Amino acid sequence: MKHYVILLVLLLSCTQTVQESTIGILIPQTGKAAHLGEELLNGIQLAAKETGNQYKLIVEDDKCDPKTGVLATQKLLTVDDVDAILGPICTVSLLASAPYIEETQTPRITLGMVLQATAEAGDYHFSFLPEMNKQMTAITNYAVEKNYSSIAAIAIDDDLGRESIAELKQALDTNNIMFTAEEYYVNSLDTQETDFRTYLMKIANKDPEAIYILGYVPDSILLVKQAEELGINLPILTWNLYQDQNVIDQLGKLAERVVYTYPEDPKDLPRKIAFKQAYLAEYGEEPGLYAANAYDSYMLLAKALDTCGNHSECIKQKLYNIEGYEGANGYLSVDNRGIGQREEVSIKTARNGKFVTIN
Repeated sequence: MKHYVILLVLLLSCTQTVQESTIGILIPQTGKAAHLGEELLNGIQLAAKETGNQYKLIVEDDKCDPKTGVLATQKLLTVDDVDAILGPICTVSLLASAPYIEETQTPRITLGMVLQATAEAGDYHFSFLPEMNKQMTAITNYAVEKNYSSIAAIAIDDDLGRESIAELKQALDTNNIMFTAEEYYVNSLDTQETDFRTYLMKIANKDPEAIYILGYVPDSILLVKQAEELGINLPILTWNLYQDQNVIDQLGKLAERVVYTYPEDPKDLPRKIAFKQAYLAEYGEEPGLYAANAYDSYMLLAKALDTCGNHSECIKQKLYNIEGYEGANGYLSVDNRGIGQREEVSIKTARNGKFVTIN
C-alpha cells in the first residue's frame, strides 16, 4: 500500500503545471490615438497566435492620458499581478507611470518613439523603436538638400511635441538653418483643439521657407487642410505618423504636399516579408511601423519569458542582451539603456494614392 501512495504522490507532482506568465497590454483603445491602439493590438495578437498563445494577455486602455495610464498600470501590477507589460505608446502615459514600473521591478517594453526622457525612464524600461532625434536629423538633412534657410514648427503640447521640437531646433542650429517660430496646440483627454488657423497664421507671418508639424493623424490632416484653405503654400514636413491610410483617404492629392521621415529597414528580409504576408492574411490590410514593432516586442518578450518564467531580473537581462535580432521591422540590437538601435530613416511622401520613398 505504501508503494501505491508514493506512486500517487509522484504522479500528482508530475502533472502540476508551471504557473502561467501574464503579460499586461497598455494601449489607447479610445481617444486621440485609438487607431494606433488597434494596430498595436493586431501586431501583438498575431505574434501570440504564431507562438501558440502560451501567455495570458490582459489589455487596459490608457487613452493616451497620464492619469488613466497610471491607474491602468497600477491595476496591471497590483490586481492582475502581471509579469511584464507591453506599452504604452504615448509619452505622457509612459512617464507618469514609470515610477511604478521601477518600484515593482516589472519589465516593460514601451511601444512608441523614444525621447531622451523615455530613454532615461529606468532600468526596467525598454523600447525597440528609434529615438526621435534620428528623425529630426534626417528631416534636417532633407532641408539642407532643399536649401531651406528657415523653418517654423507647430506641434502637440505635450512631452512628445515639446521635446521633439527641441531636438529639431538643435539639428537645425547645427546646420545653420534658422528656426523662426514654434506654436503648440492642446489635444488631451479634456481638451481637443481642431481649429489651427490662428497658429498657422502666426507661423506664416514669420516667413519661414517650410513648416514642420508634429501631432497625431487627425491633427495632421486638419493642419494640412487648413493651411491649404489659408493659402499657405509652404512645404510641410512631418514625422512617421503621417504614413496612415486615413491621410490618403481624407487628403487625396493634397497629401502629396507633405514630406515625412519614416524609420524603416529598406532590405526585404525574410522575417519582414513573412510578417507582412501573415498580417495581410489576418487583418486584410498591410501593417504599419507600429504593428511590426508590437509584433517584434511580443516575440522578444515571449522568448525571455520562455527562459525566465516570472523572474523579472532574468527577463530584464534577456532583453538587454538582444543583439542582431531579425524581426518584422528589420535588424535590432539593444543598447545599455534598453533602447533599440536602428539607423535607417527614409524620406517619404505620397504619390498617386501611395506612400513612396523619395530619399
